[in-house]
Amino acid sequence: MQNKIGIGTANFGSYYGANNKKISRIKAKEIIEILKKNRINLIDTSSEYSGSEEILGNLGISKFNIVTKIRIPDNFVIDDMHKIEKIFFLSLKKLKVKRVYALLIQNCDELLKKNGKYFYNFFLKLKEAGLIKKLGFSVYSTSTLNRLNKKFKFNIVQIPLNILDQRFLKKDLLKKLKKKKIEIHSRSSFLQGWLLMKNNQMSKNYKNFKIFSKVDNFIKDNNYDKLSYLLNFSQNIKEIDYVILGIDNPKQLKKIIFSSKDNKFKFKKFSVNADTKLIDPRLWKKR
Repeated sequence: MQNKIGIGTANFGSYYGANNKKISRIKAKEIIEILKKNRINLIDTSSEYSGSEEILGNLGISKFNIVTKIRIPDNFVIDDMHKIEKIFFLSLKKLKVKRVYALLIQNCDELLKKNGKYFYNFFLKLKEAGLIKKLGFSVYSTSTLNRLNKKFKFNIVQIPLNILDQRFLKKDLLKKLKKKKIEIHSRSSFLQGWLLMKNNQMSKNYKNFKIFSKVDNFIKDNNYDKLSYLLNFSQNIKEIDYVILGIDNPKQLKKIIFSSKDNKFKFKKFSVNADTKLIDPRLWKKR
């Protein structure tokens, strides 16, 4: 199977995810060396990941395909464009690169507002100037993606996808994107680590919290490795170009690389697409 792994770096230098793990500079260096050795060339970061860009920049990652993300200010005004420009060029400086492989716009609903086109045109100018190769979106819902698809031209998108969250697999949405030659990255294969946890303690306030036990029992009954099963669910979808994975440590990365080659699974329907309070981390209550 083609290696589709890309590494997310939200926890490089700061705490992130359900397990609240932080990767030090020393561990980050070890991770980068493992990536080089295994020819994994995609790194995902963001201007909002505290410390991530600085750590990466000091590790010599210019030969990697770097995907960075940028957030548009809520309820923006035209003057905010200068702030966005400053943030983007600061990211290049921190990463110590002259250009990036892709720029993804977060909180894309802002682009759908009255003056959103002005911001998008600014990003297009960055692309035309050769500062980014691909321009697109990091989305959370199919409705937002569909609206963006009607209004803007783009060539990359990042979506949430895992054994519980299969919203983007409906209505041949991914196939339609591929016909337009749009590169597709998936994230949240492990639902910020919740799906990997033993004796999952996801709050009983969530309607479908028992689904975690059902997934665990199915994996156990079939003698599957949990990490391999969850990873390959996303990796087996042919329309997905890269599966972006957050990692806790170098040892886990090595296991992920090994697990990505395993392809002997039967996938059962566990999706709870309607329960967005469970599958969308933005809606989780503070734990």
